[in-house]
Amino acid sequence: MVDKKVRFICGGCSLLCNDVEFNIENNKITDTFNCCGRADINYKNTDTPNRIKTPFIKKNGSLEPANLDDALKKSAEILLNAKNPIIYGFTNSGCEEMFEGVILAKKLNAYIDTQQSVCLGIFNKKRKEYKLKMMKLEKVKDYVDLIVFWGSNVSDLHLRLASKYVVFPRSGIIQSGKESRTVVCIDIRPTPTEKISDISYYVEPQKDKELLKALIKLHDGERLTDEKIAGLPLKSVKDFYELLNGSKHKIIFIGPGFTAGGDEFESLDLIAQLAKKMGIILMPTTSDANTFGCDFIMRSMTRYPFAVSFKDNKTSFNDNEFSLAKLLKENSIDAALIVNADPMSRLPFRLVKKMAKIPMVVIDHHKTLTSDLAQVILPMSMPGVECSRTFIRLDGVITIIDKVLEPPKGVLTGSDIINKINKLIDK
Repeated sequence: MVDKKVRFICGGCSLLCNDVEFNIENNKITDTFNCCGRADINYKNTDTPNRIKTPFIKKNGSLEPANLDDALKKSAEILLNAKNPIIYGFTNSGCEEMFEGVILAKKLNAYIDTQQSVCLGIFNKKRKEYKLKMMKLEKVKDYVDLIVFWGSNVSDLHLRLASKYVVFPRSGIIQSGKESRTVVCIDIRPTPTEKISDISYYVEPQKDKELLKALIKLHDGERLTDEKIAGLPLKSVKDFYELLNGSKHKIIFIGPGFTAGGDEFESLDLIAQLAKKMGIILMPTTSDANTFGCDFIMRSMTRYPFAVSFKDNKTSFNDNEFSLAKLLKENSIDAALIVNADPMSRLPFRLVKKMAKIPMVVIDHHKTLTSDLAQVILPMSMPGVECSRTFIRLDGVITIIDKVLEPPKGVLTGSDIINKINKLIDK
């Protein structure tokens, strides 16, 4: 028997769809409506064998169940005994966890970083530097007639973005829906998103900046002489420029593929320049649900988006020195607190080996490769599912996601756990 059917805001990705519905039976979600495939799997599998319901402490090389007080004390001990600890993660958590994390990092004179440092974290800095305008998704639906997905496979990142907002809806001045819009995909290879595109361009890996420089030159009236640019024929580059130049309302969604490689920050700078010159709306797409909320909290509390150091009681930002990857590479950290993240599955293997050697405290709701290698595991309730949380949508809209399920008995929110560690450090 269905206990209740509720309308809900989905925190499965940073699209934060506000029209999903759940059937709930015995504190479990049995059916979902208007959910994408990824969200459906996530919400139906809140209580799986790899769910963390009790704290663990590593003893004699193996993780053993422990009570919460002992696990918290052990966590505080690890962080206090470290000379150079880092606090990392957060982008799949609520703004509340980020807030408490910054407070803890300041007390410890530690480093703090988020998953943005390996993705699109510098984007908002460039957006402010070039005074680029943002646009709410509802207005994108009403006005935009040229959509470019650049290194952004939204069929995986945001499965309902095309159907709900940017490609298929009939709205505003776009009353014909898809027939009134042109969709372009730019990537290094075919992706599922290409199925909804009208034009696809395949650039050579790590050569996005060459294409961007060529587009800027064309806009500045300069002549291009190379027969191929970033692997594209010169005619294709000119055609793409004319498409951009001829559209009145245009948007480029940039994704993780855009920043892959060694020149991601230069590419972000160049695309920001192009957007400024041509009046293009830029919108980042990421795989995490609250990347933009973490960015907002970090900037509000530290003035910087990620890769922040509180060493020597000073607040410093350096994306080339204080990111998790760089600190591991230079052997500069000796302990880590990981909050609702799995860096061990994302980092290059040479850095994974280094991270496995330092003591880690993991706060998470499901087991991961990172939690398997931790010294302490602290279970947390699922943000936006088992506790109400503040998230920020990919276009900057602040959203409160109400909980729909009760967490396992005795399991606290991530922010409450970090707050308890904070209090232990104060003693």
